[in-house]
Amino acid sequence: MNFKAYDILSSLVPCFLALLVLLDFLGIKYDKDLVIAYTAIAFLLGFVMNTIGSWMEDIYFWTWGGKPSTQLLNGHFIWKVRFYHHVKTKNKLLADTDNPNATDDELFSIAMRHVNGKKDTRIEDLINPMHSQEHY
Repeated sequence: MNFKAYDILSSLVPCFLALLVLLDFLGIKYDKDLVIAYTAIAFLLGFVMNTIGSWMEDIYFWTWGGKPSTQLLNGHFIWKVRFYHHVKTKNKLLADTDNPNATDDELFSIAMRHVNGKKDTRIEDLINPMHSQEHY
């Protein structure tokens, strides 16, 4: 198991805070001598929360009108995220495949392959730890 900065930020810190709120809510006094046990519980709670979030992806995608990767490749934006070169990018991705009728998921997997092939980038840390490389 690799322990990276992303694991700390996405699982441990928020879940440790949630655990402290839960202890207060249940009326259990915080014991500084149990900090290692609290950390282990928070880490486990983080993985449970990530799992539940992964299970709910289809619901998220439905409420958003499709996968974010598909939306961006097709030029659909939200007010905060704009991808101005979606046509150029999609054409480059189509040039990288032998399938002239490639789906947006296939094109996105090609993009992920390009990104994952580079070392020492933030991308490695930001990929959801619950997914494997083969998923993309």
